[in-house]
Amino acid sequence: MLFVIVILALIGTYMIVLTSDANIFGFQADRAYLEACRQNLAASGLNWAKKNIGTSKTAIGPIELDTSDMKIKNAVLRVKFAAGEKSKSQVEINTSCSKSRQRLGSVKKFTLETKL
Repeated sequence: MLFVIVILALIGTYMIVLTSDANIFGFQADRAYLEACRQNLAASGLNWAKKNIGTSKTAIGPIELDTSDMKIKNAVLRVKFAAGEKSKSQVEINTSCSKSRQRLGSVKKFTLETKL
């Protein structure tokens, strides 16, 4: 009987260790997913800004872009144009996405040549 109790205690300890490792792997997988989504959103926003940059020297935005086709839950992509020097414009790309209890967002600024 004592042998069975010791074996059950060892199995319980082993299960606790496996469960905590699985939680860590799950957290890291979610973080990697969010990082990839954030990079995709930023690249999409920059590409959209390059195609839609105008010759206007005034600030425009922020413009919230539709991300439903990207199949990223709770994703937000905002692009804001600001006047720059000479033939350049400043573009600010604000991204945000979430999964489970994690949320990842960033704000990146780029300088783009304006179309003449």
